[in-house]
Amino acid sequence: MKLRTLILSMLVFCIGCSTYKNVSDDNLIGNFYGLAKGQIQGSNTQYNLELKEDNVFILNINGHDFNPKCEGIWKRRADTLILKCSDNEGIAEKLSNGYMNQREFVIKVNNKNKLKLDNVTLKRKYK
Repeated sequence: MKLRTLILSMLVFCIGCSTYKNVSDDNLIGNFYGLAKGQIQGSNTQYNLELKEDNVFILNINGHDFNPKCEGIWKRRADTLILKCSDNEGIAEKLSNGYMNQREFVIKVNNKNKLKLDNVTLKRKYK
């Protein structure tokens, strides 16, 4: 009985961990959004991510007093997306509140409709 329970548990775990393999890069193309509680009481931080076919991405993070934007190239490694922002900005943009200091992001692929960036779940945005 214990052996059956152990085998069943391992089977469920293995199937659960391998579901990302069913998601191709083409299935990830599109727009994703997420909402997180802001640092100021009553405020929210909104995340918008666009993944394009040519492996270009645009990431916007809109908060109470900031609106950074990052464009660059995304790569997929197993169940993870690596976003690397390009460094084409000039000094004026780097000093503005629209500049994103973090230049690389790691996103977990849950499935073709849900991604996880840090503690924020990004859901596919349907038009």
